[in-house]
Amino acid sequence: IVGLALLVGGLVAPAQAEDVEKKFRIGFGAGFLNAQDNVPTDSVNNLILVDSFKTPVDAFRDPRNDSAAFGTLELKSGPVATVFGQYAVTPIFVIEASVGYQKTELGDVEVQAQFDGMVIPDTQRFDFQIYRYQVGEVERIPAQLTFLARFRPRASLNPYLGAGFGYEFIGFEPTDEFSQLSVNMDGSQGAHYAIRSGFYGNERLG
Repeated sequence: IVGLALLVGGLVAPAQAEDVEKKFRIGFGAGFLNAQDNVPTDSVNNLILVDSFKTPVDAFRDPRNDSAAFGTLELKSGPVATVFGQYAVTPIFVIEASVGYQKTELGDVEVQAQFDGMVIPDTQRFDFQIYRYQVGEVERIPAQLTFLARFRPRASLNPYLGAGFGYEFIGFEPTDEFSQLSVNMDGSQGAHYAIRSGFYGNERLG
């Protein structure tokens, strides 16, 4: 995940280095989180069966069409708001705390299914239908506590070294249609079918 932040304002005017000790500083930040990762399908189009010597003995081709999938399950890009505060315990040591907030969509998920009773065209062996569902929204609240040490607190050039830790609270609010899909899948019934196949591709479902 790549983030780009821009400081937009503060509540306290910049203080001189010698005036920071025993004082609080509070500010606000606004940015934009650009998520680069998504979740592709974890299914494979070819299932190859091997023996104990890892020699291929049979194969089955998944009849579902992965190229027909257009939806992507990913954290959509969106704005992030942050508030932070600093307290200088001494002229050298500073404690900084920050908390942010973001709410963005999670994209959609696609389901391919073939139900009993469907009329399959004579030119096809399968007729999988594609159903797209909006998943919902994700709420992120990142919090961080940082400890800073300033090496030249009274100089114009003020280098510092910091270390800290953080935690991110994440909430998920599914859409009504995605919740109903989960209910339907929990209450659905299915059966196991034998896979009959000729070597590498002459497959059929029995």
